[in-house]
Amino acid sequence: MRSPLHARLVTISACYGSGSRSYAGEGLVGLSWAFLRAGAHNVVGALWEVNDASTPLLMDKLYGELEAGHAPDVALREAKLSLIHSSAVYRKPLYWGAFQLYTGS
Repeated sequence: MRSPLHARLVTISACYGSGSRSYAGEGLVGLSWAFLRAGAHNVVGALWEVNDASTPLLMDKLYGELEAGHAPDVALREAKLSLIHSSAVYRKPLYWGAFQLYTGS
């Protein structure tokens, strides 16, 4: 690789950003894996098809937490908790559970 990626966080808020194929010794291989291999320090990706209404709510909270100075793992946790503690249908894991944080170097 000629010029590695020096990103602190890459967010893939699309469906199946984590990948859909599992390989022995590698786990899920998809965009998340590719960004980590390219040099990103952290990648947030989805394990399954995500909801078009709840994902922006989660991402707004995630980036708000990052702006407040929280680490990506804490920011994602707080974003998920905001949906869990809401009074809307988004409390269900179907709406927030798809997003996972992957860490590289």
